[in-house]
Amino acid sequence: MAQQAVRSSGPKASAGGPKVAEEMAKIQYEPFLPIEAKLVTWSLILGAVLLVLLVWISSTFFTG
Repeated sequence: MAQQAVRSSGPKASAGGPKVAEEMAKIQYEPFLPIEAKLVTWSLILGAVLLVLLVWISSTFFTG
């Protein structure tokens, strides 16, 4: 017995339901807190340092 796949064209809003654009327009602007800015900065710095370290380890120990 063959099964047929049900195709969906994506999520649909119910009739009369809120739309994403309307809900996004209602959200108030909230700037970053200083601690959030520091966390983002340190995360990017840590990611860059670890990436450089990974490339160095890879080229030093695993050259072929």
